[in-house]
Amino acid sequence: RKPHVSFRVPGYKWSIWQRIINRRRSTETWRPSEEEENQHFTSKSDSDFGDEYKSIVHFERWTKSGDSLLLIMSFECGHCPTVRLYSQYWILDRTGFGCKFAEGFEDILGSVPDKDTSRKSYLSSSDDKEPLIQKDMKLPGSQWSIGAKGMSLYFSKKERLAFCIEVEKGRTQSVLKPVRKSRWSSIDISNVMPKTMIAVEENGGLKCYEFAISVNVCPGIFSRTRLITLVPRYRIINLLHRELIVAQDGALESPILIPSQSSVPFHWENGALPRKVRLGTPNPRELRTGNSSWTNGRVRLDSVGISSMRIPNDTNLAKIPMVVQTEVRLATKEQPSAVVAVIWSAHEKMNNPLYLLRNATPYTILCRQPLQEEHGESAAEGESNAGPLLAEACNDNGPAFHCAQPDIGPIILSFLGLNRIEEFVWILGPGDVVTFGFDDPEKPHILEWTCVNGDSPEFDERCTKAFLEVDAMSSVSTLSISGGKQIQCRIGAEYSTKVIEFAEVSQHQTVSPGENILKSIRSRGLHYEEMLKSEGVEVEHTSQSIDDEEDVGFGLRIDLPGMSVSVVDNSNQSHHGREIVMAEFERLYVSFSQSREGYHEFELRLASFQVDNHVQQSIHPVLIFCPPLHGEEPLLHVSAVRRLQPHSNTFVFRYAAIRLLEIDIFLDRRTAESIANFIEPIIIPRETQQEEPSVWARELTNKMEKVFEQNYFVPEGIENTLQNANSGRIYFEQLHLHPVRLSFTFTQEWIEFDQRADSMMIIQFVRGMASVANAPLTFNSFVVSHVFESPQALARVILTHYSSQLTKQIFAILGSLAILTAPADFISNVGTGVRDFFYEPINGAVH
Repeated sequence: RKPHVSFRVPGYKWSIWQRIINRRRSTETWRPSEEEENQHFTSKSDSDFGDEYKSIVHFERWTKSGDSLLLIMSFECGHCPTVRLYSQYWILDRTGFGCKFAEGFEDILGSVPDKDTSRKSYLSSSDDKEPLIQKDMKLPGSQWSIGAKGMSLYFSKKERLAFCIEVEKGRTQSVLKPVRKSRWSSIDISNVMPKTMIAVEENGGLKCYEFAISVNVCPGIFSRTRLITLVPRYRIINLLHRELIVAQDGALESPILIPSQSSVPFHWENGALPRKVRLGTPNPRELRTGNSSWTNGRVRLDSVGISSMRIPNDTNLAKIPMVVQTEVRLATKEQPSAVVAVIWSAHEKMNNPLYLLRNATPYTILCRQPLQEEHGESAAEGESNAGPLLAEACNDNGPAFHCAQPDIGPIILSFLGLNRIEEFVWILGPGDVVTFGFDDPEKPHILEWTCVNGDSPEFDERCTKAFLEVDAMSSVSTLSISGGKQIQCRIGAEYSTKVIEFAEVSQHQTVSPGENILKSIRSRGLHYEEMLKSEGVEVEHTSQSIDDEEDVGFGLRIDLPGMSVSVVDNSNQSHHGREIVMAEFERLYVSFSQSREGYHEFELRLASFQVDNHVQQSIHPVLIFCPPLHGEEPLLHVSAVRRLQPHSNTFVFRYAAIRLLEIDIFLDRRTAESIANFIEPIIIPRETQQEEPSVWARELTNKMEKVFEQNYFVPEGIENTLQNANSGRIYFEQLHLHPVRLSFTFTQEWIEFDQRADSMMIIQFVRGMASVANAPLTFNSFVVSHVFESPQALARVILTHYSSQLTKQIFAILGSLAILTAPADFISNVGTGVRDFFYEPINGAVH
């Protein structure tokens, strides 16, 4: 007998009869027919099921104009053979467009897609009217096979994906409208892949559409299928309580309106222009006329970081300047984009503003960000001088204005092409505290300021002014005034905010910052002492005043000759716990001290480190080994110096450095999956672990249906995430993470397929790797100055810095042809910009 089977999926006719072959693919006692051989399918990604016989099943659409469908049928031989029908890829199209996909092209020019593998992520108007299609659309999950609402099944023997844009989804409803068709773009999808960038250009136009594509293995019973997710590269979120317009710099005639508390994907009107946008908050009249005021500054969407910027508005209605904070950050796994740009008001109390201006003097202070070249040169000269900058106060009498104007007529300037940028002047009366934002965050963060009489607030160009570098914590500039007094401007940190404070000081007043800090600490100590006394707690009395107390200096040192840590896996309830790894630390030294000058110093040194592998039947007995190549140099050296602040919740580090010497790693597949199964409950929520694959697929389909019907939405939890990410900011004057060099050895082996570790991408990499010996993995340094970020944001940038380098090197080892492009530049906008380069780790100095 020759048993056969036929299949039908929603939207398609019954397939031709397929013979059930209860044989192993490697058998030599039987060979398939020529027709069956042509339908035979093999793939390197199916190495775990390489001995199963697989064939391609072809489905024809009910309608003549629809695309065909190719699925894979596999046979697991046995007394009761298992027949599986599955798709090689699922496509999740969250771009907001209707896209067409194909493996390749039938012509040399690459304009006619391959007919057999062609698929769509939207339902055309002609198919939508077909009664048979309408009937099948009522079946659960029919969107995947039919190709509708951003969902589609896909097959590619070459493991490549080419796609183009055909239609655009409406803004307020799930209506598809034709757009100018884009050109085709292609990418390799043979391996699992994190979010990487891919762009398609408008066919015959200037527009450029940028997307992010990722490839992951589906969980559980769907593990033979890979999920391809397409999302916009950029999504802009408006958390203001008013409408916002955004346009590409150089293409202001094509703005995008973002309603309050909503978000939209963003693409470029002109692909040849820089990846920068300008913002505006128009009133209803400006919306009607189209004459909106735009920011002087620009936001780089391809550069991760946070900035505070002033937005021009109607000064007759607004008593204080409007300042918004813009944070460009890498999107989380759940967010439907690769990069999100979040814009919110810096005036709200729940959000910690990035900068504050505080005038603690009885005078009027005028300040601005210099945008002209001559101002930049003056500021540079002021920064080059050692010590605080001294300048004489300007004359009180002069022409009154609030914006710097050119010295010659505007007609002549316009004729010569020398129009100057308008510079907004901040006016601070005595006791004023104002949220501050730069006119142009891309310009040097320099503050130009002067002091005038309160009765005549003027900013005369003839005045001698002082300049201050805002990025450098504790930087100071001083302005001399009449009566032998001085106005001092200093940068400090309070509650995750940089405070630019103006205060009156005497020329003979010389109080060191460390002394002020220690006095503040002692004051808080006395305050806590009074609190304890009020609650009936006896406290030793001291008769000394704050000024009479001696500065306290102390130190603590811990020196351990050795330490061992054993990891026992008891996750399997049917077996007793078993040791899987054992880590040994040699000569661990830790020190902590406080100096009389107001500094905390921390140092950690680890001489050697080794991890033994106790996983059953593992190939390598040692998992991590540190060769003693450099004598007495420690394997790990960490050093940090913190400057104490009057506000104890603000951490300011003068210096922090980490150096790690060379490490050898020996890994095999069995060990990798055992460790992954052990740590999975730690990094993945329990409710996610217990979710059934069928439930996961159903929820994925339902979620995609909801997303397809709305474009304006704010990702869940973005406000809480934003608030947490902008709280507890820390400042590093110098942060130096030295390069790292690893030697990686991996041994591939066949073991029984385990679906429990599918959710971890590193295991998905491991299953497709070949054996390698002593492969070098190098990571560039991370050197940055004047960092003022929250711990979460800084950790995310550092993690991305190393994970992106690791992913590219792993892909090189795998031999993948995919060109990985990071979602954004995540190092140039951190502090004064990250310098990343490689040198031998032993040459890295740690002070």
